[in-house]
Amino acid sequence: QNVAAAAVAAGLGIALSVVVARSFSEGYTGLYFAATSVGLLVATITRLGTSIGLVYWVARLREIGRANELQALLRIALRPILALSLLGAVALFAGAPIASDVLLDGSETGTQLLRVLALALPAIVVFDALLGATRGLGTMAPTAGLDRVARPAAQLLLTVGAAAMGSIVAVTAAWALPYFALVVIA
Repeated sequence: QNVAAAAVAAGLGIALSVVVARSFSEGYTGLYFAATSVGLLVATITRLGTSIGLVYWVARLREIGRANELQALLRIALRPILALSLLGAVALFAGAPIASDVLLDGSETGTQLLRVLALALPAIVVFDALLGATRGLGTMAPTAGLDRVARPAAQLLLTVGAAAMGSIVAVTAAWALPYFALVVIA
């Protein structure tokens, strides 16, 4: 199941890359990929490894017969990363012009892309942590279904529509938007 889902994710990721590359200039395509990489890097930093910790602690609480404490565990684990990701989102949004100058091409478009990604940062971080918690329950099904199939499929479908609009900012929003729905599902 997980191997098949990973293969689907790879195929959808390649398709998304082709759609972006065929729809925009090399400059905009590179800007898009650089900006999404910056967004994912900030998400990685602000998640503090919580998803890995949740895999262990959810499994541990279940093993020792304290599964009734799982909700409290999630509250304890999610508060710091939610706060840090909100802080990171505010910092990235406010600092987008500087980050665009340093990390991207310094353009207004780069600033806009980073701001779109900043808005999605808390959803990206919490989604990853919640998937870690589901893995602690002994199943890869939510990770395979949501992160390896549903997310890239939704990103591809939304990107196709956004690319038809001719806006790289809309394409970036299309990449980020599925995280909001998926965090609720997870």
